[in-house]
Amino acid sequence: MKILSSTTVQKVSDNIHVLTDKGMEINSTLLIGKKDCILVDTRQNISLVKELQSAVKSITHEPIKHLINTHYHGDHTFGILFRKGAMQKLSISCTSYHE
Repeated sequence: MKILSSTTVQKVSDNIHVLTDKGMEINSTLLIGKKDCILVDTRQNISLVKELQSAVKSITHEPIKHLINTHYHGDHTFGILFRKGAMQKLSISCTSYHE
């Protein structure tokens, strides 16, 4: 288990890592494929997104091409706003939505 300044990285398997923010207790999951990655839940503000990006870079050099949000709450979705321009081809999915 690696610990960055506020993110704990737990290796579940060679291709799956859980990244937990210690202060907010927000989990993100990184799924690593042969050519790219999927990131589940993107955190909520620019500092947490930068921390998450550093954690991902410490694990893999494969690009994140897909984002999945488990639900619509800001602590899981607002990080998408700070990824604009970082990836040219990106798919975003949300598993639940409420009006």
